[in-house]
Amino acid sequence: MKHLLISISLLSLTALTACGGGGGGGSGSTAVVASTNSFDVSSGYRRLVSRDDTSYVIEADTATTVILNLITKTFNSSGNVTLTEQDRYRVAADGSLTFISFDLQRSGTSTLRLTGS
Repeated sequence: MKHLLISISLLSLTALTACGGGGGGGSGSTAVVASTNSFDVSSGYRRLVSRDDTSYVIEADTATTVILNLITKTFNSSGNVTLTEQDRYRVAADGSLTFISFDLQRSGTSTLRLTGS
């Protein structure tokens, strides 16, 4: 099966570092930052196979940091969620990122969790 990836839109994450941390400014902010569609084009026409929507949530952390929670949900061609991925990073006032955790959950089956130290 050949896949064609289209309709990608991205938001620069540099704006997230201006949120100030500690529950002020950007804490609680959320938005969809990317949406991608995968198509099967092997039969000579396009058939939607899946869609990924990536969003972010800014979570309160300390007075000088926030948690950036990147969430990607994969939907099948019927619109049902088949996979959810969450990547969490601590964002400092200087814009530096520190990995916190990675969660991958398949709908109705398994969950994988990786954490940083």
